Amino acid sequence: MANTFYVADAVGSPEVPAQREFVLRHGIRSPIGFGGPLPDGEGFAVVVFATATIPPATAGELDALAVHARLALLDATDHGVAADQLAATRARLLDDLLRLQEDRFHQLADQLAHDRDEEAARNRVLRAQSIADADRLQHSQRAMLDVIEDLREARDRLAQRVADRTAALAASNRELEQLAYIASHDLQEPLRTVAGDLQLIAQRYGDRLDADGHEFIGFAVDGARRMQELVEALLVYSRVASREHVLTEVPLDAVVDDTLHALDRAITESGAQIRRGALPVVRGDRIQLGQLVQNLVANAIKFRGDAPPDISIDATLAGAHHVVEVRDRGIGFDNRHAERIFLLFRRLQRKHPGTGIGLAICKKIVERHGGTIRASSVPGQGATFQFTLPIGAR
Repeated sequence: MANTFYVADAVGSPEVPAQREFVLRHGIRSPIGFGGPLPDGEGFAVVVFATATIPPATAGELDALAVHARLALLDATDHGVAADQLAATRARLLDDLLRLQEDRFHQLADQLAHDRDEEAARNRVLRAQSIADADRLQHSQRAMLDVIEDLREARDRLAQRVADRTAALAASNRELEQLAYIASHDLQEPLRTVAGDLQLIAQRYGDRLDADGHEFIGFAVDGARRMQELVEALLVYSRVASREHVLTEVPLDAVVDDTLHALDRAITESGAQIRRGALPVVRGDRIQLGQLVQNLVANAIKFRGDAPPDISIDATLAGAHHVVEVRDRGIGFDNRHAERIFLLFRRLQRKHPGTGIGLAICKKIVERHGGTIRASSVPGQGATFQFTLPIGAR
């Protein structure tokens, strides 16, 4: 440099002597300084030995400081120096200072131009990125709108399909219920006729029949009566759905009272003990709810063990539903059949009389009220039936 002395790395540099005694010993990294001749023939120098590395750009800043120092030292020199020599030196230094300032100005101008160009380039990149992002976003929005529209159309088609199938299923159910009602109603009369005729044959021609004949007629009569019971049960089942659904405020306490009255004889003969907790007022069909509770209590009495029936009826509130529980300590059943027992004509205990339709009726009544019913049991330890009735079901 014209006015400064600078070594970027003093270690191993031939420009900096005394490596071991000075550079390495004191950890010198960058010597830097300035100086020059004076008009009287003397010279001066200012040197700094830095232990940190000084970048070249920082070293260049000393050029102007060196010129200013040399200008200041002109007034401190021997006044015996010729005035024209001082003036020439001062003029040369001022020219150097002006050149340095001009160089510095050009450097700043170049830096500003470079920064401006870089900023413009960044702006172009950002603008292009923004346009690309906007295009991608617009494309994504269009794609999302297309997906939403497709989903809406699919939902509408599915809703229509479900509505069509629900309507078809409802119509099919109505036809089946009507068929079951007509069939069961129309079958009762011929069954009564068959049973009556068989009894008349036994009365009028009994003396002509041997033991096998009497036994066969007995089997036929029992079969006709059994068929009549099944037909009547099927008629009751079909009436659950065909009956007009009249919903009122129904106190379950009153429903249990009606059940105990209807089953008074069975309760007395079996010695059954029936306990009840606090029961709510629900909204439902009182006749069908009575049929539901009566079927469950009658089942608990029928499928008792050796001890007298011990039956409890309780209710709790769970969210938006009343949960009613009927528990007994009877013979119970294998819990693997907990769902099968609610199917039509499914009987787990053949030695007990019945049609196998009572629990199917219970399930249909509960579902018609918007609830669910389930059973659980351990063989020999009794069974528990729980059904739900939605609060405010209408």
